[in-house]
Amino acid sequence: MARRICRPWTFVGVSRTGGDGGSRRSYARSDTDVDDLAADRLEHFPLLRLYRPAVLEAAGFEIVPTFRTPHVTLAFDGDLDVWVDRLRTADHDERPNPYHERD
Repeated sequence: MARRICRPWTFVGVSRTGGDGGSRRSYARSDTDVDDLAADRLEHFPLLRLYRPAVLEAAGFEIVPTFRTPHVTLAFDGDLDVWVDRLRTADHDERPNPYHERD
């Protein structure tokens, strides 16, 4: 889907929840923050993948503000499959979402 939507542009973006988009990024800083996001915005996802911003930036992603707290876009240029693999293999934590609502 990202390939079809982004063809006119020279970069691709993937939505991400966790940053405030302002000049001072405000990411989930505690388990309580993650818990709040899981309950309020991510209830449709059974598994949460948690990345540190520095890890994403070190993998080459640009964290682009969307001005919709706490949403940002991870921007990148090049082969989508390569970037998906970078995201999949970047250091992260996985945890089940206790607020997951089955469809």
